[in-house]
Amino acid sequence: MSATLWSKFFWSDWQADEALRACSLAARGLWMEMLCIAVHNGGYLARDREPLPVPALASIVGQPLKTVETLLAELERNHVFSRDRRTRIYSRRMVRELKLRAAAQKVGKRGGNPTLCNANGKTQTLKGGDNRGVAPISQKPESISQPPKASGPVSDRTAPAALPIAAMVRVAEVMGTSLEALQKKQQWMVFGDTFAGWLAEGCDAECDVWPTIAARMAKRGRRGVPDSPNYFRDAVREARDERLAGLNAAASAAPQAPWVSPEEWQTRLDVFKTIGAWSHRWGPKPGDEGCLAPEPAPEAEQ
Repeated sequence: MSATLWSKFFWSDWQADEALRACSLAARGLWMEMLCIAVHNGGYLARDREPLPVPALASIVGQPLKTVETLLAELERNHVFSRDRRTRIYSRRMVRELKLRAAAQKVGKRGGNPTLCNANGKTQTLKGGDNRGVAPISQKPESISQPPKASGPVSDRTAPAALPIAAMVRVAEVMGTSLEALQKKQQWMVFGDTFAGWLAEGCDAECDVWPTIAARMAKRGRRGVPDSPNYFRDAVREARDERLAGLNAAASAAPQAPWVSPEEWQTRLDVFKTIGAWSHRWGPKPGDEGCLAPEPAPEAEQ
């Protein structure tokens, strides 16, 4: 590589991801390793545009194949990643941000913020020439309500409402329409507020919002884009409730520990007693709360 590849990382998003938090520490560690590979391939876990074989992934991360297969199944079971039609694993967020970056670059080539362009595509300059009061394009797709930083008071007559370009581009893509067509519907100009409200209510963009909008649009068929984003409101909330109910049910189900023969337990206990070694895969070590090892049989009195 000719240069160091870098990207922004949102620590709070990582910790707040419910699907990721439902995974073990080992699975989360594998996902981070997979992200480091995917960032070189447009967000996909691929090699020469083909799915990266699991044995190759195991070799890269330096773990046994069986371990990697188990952790991959755990990640997929909790919907941490997605697969495309070619079965390639990909990071939804990474792919989405690349698309948004390309859309933002396209807008920039046309003269900047689309709310400042007239019907002929020519840029309109605000009074004073500094575009104060117009929110910049967010570097984070979910961050759609950042207040504009202005150096002084701006008249409401000269400061048009800020357009959350990231959310608008995304919803236009999901609905199969263009950003320009969506902007012609007045009520869709406040989609940023609607979207932010859904997130504040606990809706997940990738699990609840976008799949619901896509499904409802498929049912509408030729009727096209609805006049207001409120058309999707109840369906998005229902999707959230179903997802959370599923997560709660999975969390409440007590995991079944794999069966271990008494002889194997005795071998583990002997190793621990002799050299103090105890694998984290065996659960808490002897003497700690929650240890799964059987209690030693009491010695017979002499």
